[in-house]
Amino acid sequence: MVGSMRWNIVLSAIGAILTMLFSSGVNGLAVTMLRGLYAAIAFFILAFLLRLALGLIIGPQSSAAQTELADGRGTVLDMATPDDEDDLNRLLRAQMEESDSDEASAAPEQVEAFRPLSPPKLVSKQQNPEQLADALRKLQDSDGDK
Repeated sequence: MVGSMRWNIVLSAIGAILTMLFSSGVNGLAVTMLRGLYAAIAFFILAFLLRLALGLIIGPQSSAAQTELADGRGTVLDMATPDDEDDLNRLLRAQMEESDSDEASAAPEQVEAFRPLSPPKLVSKQQNPEQLADALRKLQDSDGDK
């Protein structure tokens, strides 16, 4: 959109004042004020639609945005991270050496302590027919309560 909401307010005030001036000689004060209010609302909406149409015709970029892009400031960010590969390799080697020594000492204990998970198999159990009938009756009773 072109401009700001000030344009809407200014144009609605001008419309309301003109409407009240032309209506004051013919109508009473209450009718004049009411018509001025209606005119202010109508002019506000018309100014909004005019700004929207101008924004679509002119385009989304304003002249300030074009000059900023022409300057090139703020469009490129030149940053580099320091080269820390040596430190990283040193840390990884230290961790590998620690884990190798831990695994060598703890390997027999881990083998004995490890036991694979054996979950129960999912099978349907045969239910007592009387229990099934009772459950069905309870469900029907609870549906009847609603």
